Amino acid sequence: MKSVPQKWKALAAVIALVSLILGWYWTLRPGIFVGDDFYYRVNSEKLARSASDYIVKTGENSYDIRYRQEEKSVQVTSNGSFYSFAFSDGKTVEGNWNGVFLDDGSDFPFEITVSVNGVPAAFSHQAHAITLIHWQEKEFTTISVWYILLLGLLFYVIGVVTIWFPEEMYFLFSRWQYRNAELSDAGKMAEQFGGIMLCGLGILTMTGLFSNSSTSGAVKIMRIMTDRELVELAFSMHQYSYVPYSRFPVGAALLCADGQVFTGCNVENAAYGSTICAERTALVKAVSEGRWDDFIKLAIAGESEDYCWPCGACRQMLYEFAPDLEVLCANGNHEFVTIPLRELLPHGFGSQTLDKKG
Repeated sequence: MKSVPQKWKALAAVIALVSLILGWYWTLRPGIFVGDDFYYRVNSEKLARSASDYIVKTGENSYDIRYRQEEKSVQVTSNGSFYSFAFSDGKTVEGNWNGVFLDDGSDFPFEITVSVNGVPAAFSHQAHAITLIHWQEKEFTTISVWYILLLGLLFYVIGVVTIWFPEEMYFLFSRWQYRNAELSDAGKMAEQFGGIMLCGLGILTMTGLFSNSSTSGAVKIMRIMTDRELVELAFSMHQYSYVPYSRFPVGAALLCADGQVFTGCNVENAAYGSTICAERTALVKAVSEGRWDDFIKLAIAGESEDYCWPCGACRQMLYEFAPDLEVLCANGNHEFVTIPLRELLPHGFGSQTLDKKG
């Protein structure tokens, strides 16, 4: 077995050490998720995602928040499991925290009322409220777990050894069978190339590229939105509606089984027949991105006193992909009812109708 120069050994060791340090810095420091963004615990008074995004504790129950170039403060009051969050922009989040956490560190939302002078507020306020409860309860998590770094180190070490000793690694478990066999130059190069790839995989794993949030080693999954959250997300889409003719904005939010949500709004046209409803906008967006067989709920939000029911064309389009869909129809007072799509479109015409008997 040939010897490896000390300088190459030192370089390999330095790369491994730097990767482990970066992996610890990026993925093992404790913090809290704000939605999909991770905020590291800087000290007992501050959480920070970057120099421009942070949460600072300014008093026993008061905080200053800078989030995506938006600044606000919040005052927290609690009585047992009941929490109330008063934001400086006039929005409030209040309700009973149920104290239940998923294995991946995400939350079941507490029973909430989110309002601005009686009108439900945006989801980001709830995300900040949940974050502050975690902070007060000292419920911190990490982006990764320590054994992921060790797994990356193992990949890296095997890769380095393969680069240095390609023939020995190739025959590692079969030398007894091939006592005098040798690899060709092309075989050695192929083995070394595999070692390089394994080194790269090890470095990426150590530095945290493949890491997911977890407090127990479970892979992070998306939290399933509550019906109320889904409805409020649909309402938030009114701001994007293009309705110069009807002046009737409609928003929709289509929920997939894994928690992913596709949103839509109505887009009108001077040729009225070319108008597309919010429900179909969300559906087409989802299908165009490869999702079409796992829709579970759809929220539709309008501004009238009556509930916003889907039109016939939307019912037919939805039935094509999700005949068992639950539809949440909301009115202008943010009240909603839930109804199965099969009741909205009884005896629906679907793909099974076209099945021909042999």
